[in-house]
Amino acid sequence: PYTEPPERGTRQRSRDAIAEVQCGANRCAATQGRSAVMVVNVITKSGINALTGTMGGYFRSDKFNAKDFILGRVLPYSNQQVSTTVGGPIVRDRLHFFVSYEFEHEPRTFNANSVYAFLNRDVTYAKKQHTATERVDWQISPQMRLIARASEFHTNFYSGGSPTSPIGGTRGRIAPQYFGTLTKVFGTNAVNE
Repeated sequence: PYTEPPERGTRQRSRDAIAEVQCGANRCAATQGRSAVMVVNVITKSGINALTGTMGGYFRSDKFNAKDFILGRVLPYSNQQVSTTVGGPIVRDRLHFFVSYEFEHEPRTFNANSVYAFLNRDVTYAKKQHTATERVDWQISPQMRLIARASEFHTNFYSGGSPTSPIGGTRGRIAPQYFGTLTKVFGTNAVNE
């Protein structure tokens, strides 16, 4: 079988775009659809009256890894992530924007480990992932607010192979998401969203 560094899971939000995470477990409220399972809400940042932003990077290398127990050598591993965010006013106190972008480049090496030594070779392929989020908040009146958000997620990755066909192939995944919400407050006892 092929061995590779553990997969962290697929993220469809840049970590720098997240303002808050809410976790609800078992018997969630009516606002969560009265779900009997766990609900995780990820709340994205929004713009404020000042122009603000962030820039960051995360980098990993195999220079700090131990030898693989089975193969008896350090497996090649590298990961680079760069992210940036910016948000601010379009119209002060009324209309704000927020944008985030993250790029991840992870050259990966897949190792065939079969009983046939001539089939055992390394296959290297770089996983590339782009994540972007755009958000606009419009305070139409003190009782009415409109939020529009778009998210794009695009990744290319190696789909693996087998000891008899170690080359495998590549795949891509694109996941756009568009979301809007209009909230209106009707007095002190009613809110419509």
